[in-house]
Order: sequence, then structure tokens, then C-alpha cells
Amino acid sequence: AQLPPVRVAVARDAAFCFYYHESLRLLERAGATLQWFSPLADASLPDGCDALYLGGGYPELHAPALAANGRMRSAVRAFCEGGGLVWAECGGLMYLARRLLRRPADVAAAGEAVRLACGGGGAGGGAGGAGGAGGA
Repeated sequence: AQLPPVRVAVARDAAFCFYYHESLRLLERAGATLQWFSPLADASLPDGCDALYLGGGYPELHAPALAANGRMRSAVRAFCEGGGLVWAECGGLMYLARRLLRRPADVAAAGEAVRLACGGGGAGGGAGGAGGAGGA
């Protein structure tokens, strides 16, 4: 089924790097235009986006920088509160929370998972690291 023209803002940076290629491919095949943005570095969502896709990753490893980007957090909050369509997975759902409580052991475990998935000999799972959409 072909969708009407839809622009999906997709978070992609060091904090949000895990996406299933098939999900992205199916969105494009259905007529969606993917607009990449960085919650870490950008001050706003892409202009004219119709939907927001916050994928997986490790926001807990980048929590101070994500928290410091108040303009992006405000833009995401306004999009959500304005009734915008939001699809959030794992780390993306964590980003939408009011607070993120980080225990040192959890951050260390996430750091080890990143090391393994991104070149330290781990399996990497179905997406992310060397096999995910980070370079798509």
C-alpha cells in the first residue's frame, strides 16, 4: 500500500544508532521520506516532519549531552504534545521519559555492549553497530 507523502524524522547519532534496515526500507517503499537528525547535535526537528522515529541505542551513555540540548528536547516535547505521530523503540522510549536514572553498573554494562557490538568481537544483534543503519 502506498502512503500519501510522509516525512519521517529519524534520530541518528551516537545515542540512537540501532535500526532494523527492513523497517526503514519498508517505510521508504511505502512512500515515506526519511529525514535524518541528531538529538545530540541539532537544535530542532527537520522542517515539515509528519512523524518522529526514535530508534534504539544507548542514550544512557550520552545522557548529559542529551539533557543539555534543551532546544531539541523542547522541540520533541512540542511535537508529541501537538499530537505528532511518534514511534520509539528501546533507547528512543528512554529519551521520551521525564527522567533517566543511571546507575554506574548499568552505564558500564551499556558501554561494554557498545564495545562488543561495534568492533570488540560481539554478535551485534539484528541492527546497530557495524550491521545497523548508522551508516545508511
